Amino acid sequence: MLSARRQTPAQFTCLAQQCQQMPQLETFSHLFVECPVAAAVWQWFAQLWQQVQPGTVVPINSRVLLLDDFSTWAPPADKQLLWTQLRLLLLESIYAVRNSCSNSQRINSSNTAERSDAGNDGAGGNSPATAAAMQQQSSSSHDDQEPASGAQGSSSFTAKAVACRFRAELQKQLMREWS
Repeated sequence: MLSARRQTPAQFTCLAQQCQQMPQLETFSHLFVECPVAAAVWQWFAQLWQQVQPGTVVPINSRVLLLDDFSTWAPPADKQLLWTQLRLLLLESIYAVRNSCSNSQRINSSNTAERSDAGNDGAGGNSPATAAAMQQQSSSSHDDQEPASGAQGSSSFTAKAVACRFRAELQKQLMREWS
């Protein structure tokens, strides 16, 4: 007999701290729109878009943000390219920060496993894999000090980390185009 309430495997749940109390299945729409982290980032972006197109209320929903469905809402024709580029950059930033957190969690869990294995075999934990993982972990601890340049390696899936990465990537793109 199937249980009325299925358990969500931990590897498929959202990494956002706000989603840890009631684990949420990490679907595309959850990750990119519904997650509290994504929702906060899109609210920030909608306020930013107000400077581009004053008086506009950007709907925060999957049809507009994921599908670019202009039947629901569309920027003026002269701003559609800008809208698309910024929207895609923000989606990519959400994805990159989330993956960075996922990779960081895997490294931390493998460090814990390696330390327990090292304690069992008497090797002292000085293997090259342990050293590389520890170096990567220590370098990611500096990310909180420099969110604009280091948000990619951040171990925290937050709206601030996503916004900082978005701004840093936008700045890189502008520098490339204006050079």
